[in-house]
Amino acid sequence: SAAMSTPAEEAPPSAPVGGATPSPQSPAAAGAAISPRREMLDIEANVTLQVPKVRHALKALHDLTARVGGVVTEERVDTASQYGAAQLTVRVPSGATQGVFEQLEQLGHVLDQNVTARDIGKEYFDANLRLSSLEVTMHRYEDVLTHATKVEEILRIEQELGRLRGEIEQVKGNLRWLSDRA
Repeated sequence: SAAMSTPAEEAPPSAPVGGATPSPQSPAAAGAAISPRREMLDIEANVTLQVPKVRHALKALHDLTARVGGVVTEERVDTASQYGAAQLTVRVPSGATQGVFEQLEQLGHVLDQNVTARDIGKEYFDANLRLSSLEVTMHRYEDVLTHATKVEEILRIEQELGRLRGEIEQVKGNLRWLSDRA
């Protein structure tokens, strides 16, 4: 038998860890009815499998990842050890989480499974508010610039606009990263 470690990064946008959904009476369900904000989870799972043949398990894991629309982002195969070992990092879409875990159990014996989740919804919401505020401020500066007459004033406003554009791009990049994780 060989050991295979498969960390999987996964982030379902609406399902809590373990695939459970909030009951209509639960506080989470009540909050969802009041606010349209969806739960945004960044989930990472590390699974260690013991498999009969590492090469066959690698192919099966690649096939499984492709079938659910995921991607293998990292792969290390150790063929020098007595039994062979491999470590993969796999990213899969949120809806495929439960099916992937079930398929992993069919590939071999699960020796260890560790799942962690982090709600990034507030961080995403705050970044959107910051982006809106920065864009409003930038538009105000652009309006002021159209009325500026002194060279010093124009240069100061253009410098501030450059700073704001940089901050806006940074916030947009953070939003893209958060969206990708969720």
